[in-house]
Formats: sequence, structure tokens, C-alpha cells
Amino acid sequence: MRYAIISDIHSNIHALKQALHEIDSLNIDQIICLGDVVGYNAFPSECIKLLKEHPKVSRIFCGNHDADVFRFSRLRYGDIIEMSADAYKGIGYSSSKVSDDEREWLGNLLAQKIVEDPQISFWCSHYSPDYCTYFGYILNESHARMAIKELQSIGGANLFFFGHTHLPSCAELYNGKFTWDMGRHLDGDTYTISPDAYYLLNPGSIGQPRNGGVTSFAIFDTEERTVRIQSFEYNIKEAQQAVFDAGYSNSIANKLDPSYDEERIRKQIKKQKYKKRQKAIDASRGK
Repeated sequence: MRYAIISDIHSNIHALKQALHEIDSLNIDQIICLGDVVGYNAFPSECIKLLKEHPKVSRIFCGNHDADVFRFSRLRYGDIIEMSADAYKGIGYSSSKVSDDEREWLGNLLAQKIVEDPQISFWCSHYSPDYCTYFGYILNESHARMAIKELQSIGGANLFFFGHTHLPSCAELYNGKFTWDMGRHLDGDTYTISPDAYYLLNPGSIGQPRNGGVTSFAIFDTEERTVRIQSFEYNIKEAQQAVFDAGYSNSIANKLDPSYDEERIRKQIKKQKYKKRQKAIDASRGK
């Protein structure tokens, strides 16, 4: 069986259509979506419809934006202040555009499930295994080690696909050796899944990549026991213009630009370094 694993579409119909076009040329048997169909970009209802009607889409999991659109009218203040301003604007826009039936459909999506394939079973979720890390993210080696440990605990399979970070990544624990890698340089990399190891794999994002604008998905061949990260290109300008035209957030449109992502990553690294320095200062002061 050959699966295409996609994630984090975020209402980007231009990217989704191109991804499905690429997938149609790759002899894929089934498509699995790891969640966040909606949020951020301009076409939530259209993305839902396209996924629901595509004959090869077999499973769609619930992401945090899907859940928040479902419960948008009931969001608490505490939920809202934990979001970025753009996330809240995008969720609000998606909520205003989906039908009641589509809203209920989002609310009924599963959070996590094992997929039983005749060759190799595997877990799928938008988040880390059993939401074991901070807000379900796997963004660094520490998160990945925690998630691998949780995967060993829940059992059932040694391979776990996740999304949420918008970044392609892979963690492997084999013969006591742990490896972790993340970023756009994983494009084209192929991983052989050993029955004696444990794996976490993120296919990257379809609709809002955070790795220099490189959109990607994963191709999982259960007979060959391989996973490959596959990038593709689409018309970013059209997707941006649709958000500009909708008028709810220019910054969301700007985030689709590859150069914006690079700047955001640099700022994030600088912020992390500052936090480490501050933690050391606090420790020296006995705080």
C-alpha cells in the first residue's frame, strides 16, 4: 500500500489542489490528512469539500484549528489569549465561512488512531503521542525524546505520523541510538522503517509551511517500508492575494512568503537564546 500523508492545509485551496495533483501522479492508494484543514487562509469550506469528495482520502484527523473552528462561539478567554493574533483571526474567518454541517464534521474528526495495514501498522495524529508534550508540539530533541518514550508506552506500532509544527521532521530510536532532524533540507530524504526501531515523522505543511516556504507531504510505502518527504511548488501569489482580498489579515498573507518564514525562524532562535540566558541569571540569583 502506498499512502500520501498530508497535514496543516489551513484553508489554502491553491496549495491543496496542487498537492493532490502531485499525489495523483505518484500511484498512491490512500491519502491521510493529519489535521488543521481550516484556519489562517481564505478557503476553509472549499478545502473541506475537496478532501471529503476526493476518492482516495481515507482518513482525516482533528487539528487544533479544526477543533477551535468547531467550538469558536464557545471559546473561553483563556483559550483565546493562548493563541497568536493571526491564529485567532484565521479561526474566526474560517468559522464565519463554514456551514453548520461542515462545523459538525470538523468536531467529529478523530484526534488519534492506529491505522491497521496488512504490512505495517502505524499511528496518526495531529499532535505528539497522547498529547504528551507542551501543547502537543514536537519542535526539538527534548520533545522528540519524550514523544518516543510515550510511543513505546502506548504500543501497537513503532511508527507515529504527526503534524502541528508545519515543519518536516524525523526522530528515530534504534539500538539505543537516538537521532533527530527537522527542516526543509529533509526534502527528498527517504527513511527505511525497521521493525526494531521507533519513529516519529512529520510530513511538513501543505498550506502554511514554516521552513522557508517549502510545502511538502510524505509518501509511505508499506511494502517497501519506506517514507519519503516530497516537496512541491504552487502559486503562492494567488494564495496571498486571496487573503488580501478577504481583508481580515494582511500578516497571514505575508506569512506565506518564503522570506517571511526565514526571518521568523531567526527571531525565534534569538528569543530562545534570550530565555536561556535569563534562566541562567535567575538561577544565579536563587530564583
